[in-house]
Amino acid sequence: MLTEIEWWGGLIFVWLGLCYWSIYATCKEHLFDLDILMTHICFLVSGSLLAMFFYELSSNLFQNIYVGLLLFAIITFLLMMFLPDSQERKEKSEANGEPPATKAEELLGTVVLGMPMLIIYGLAGYKSMDYLANFGSF
Repeated sequence: MLTEIEWWGGLIFVWLGLCYWSIYATCKEHLFDLDILMTHICFLVSGSLLAMFFYELSSNLFQNIYVGLLLFAIITFLLMMFLPDSQERKEKSEANGEPPATKAEELLGTVVLGMPMLIIYGLAGYKSMDYLANFGSF
């Protein structure tokens, strides 16, 4: 192992993986819808940010890449949260007889699935505060 990962970092990785697995398990046949594609990208970038959090980024180039990856992650997270679901998936779930989710269930699902990414972005923002003072210098 190249770096020591704290125990809480491992828990966040497991939580992130379980959230991704739950989304992937429900949307296997719609993998290339825009909202699902944004979800895949968001989880991949979030995992990369968390992995890079435990490394010392000594080069200015790596620090700038880390800050750019954080900005990209925030943009993909916002797109993932606010892109509408595809109409085809909604129609298929209604045809299967599944009752629509209530607002409380939707909110709870959003909080549980979005919280590990928000924690990761908070950690990345905390780490990149020193880098932002030197942003743009190579």
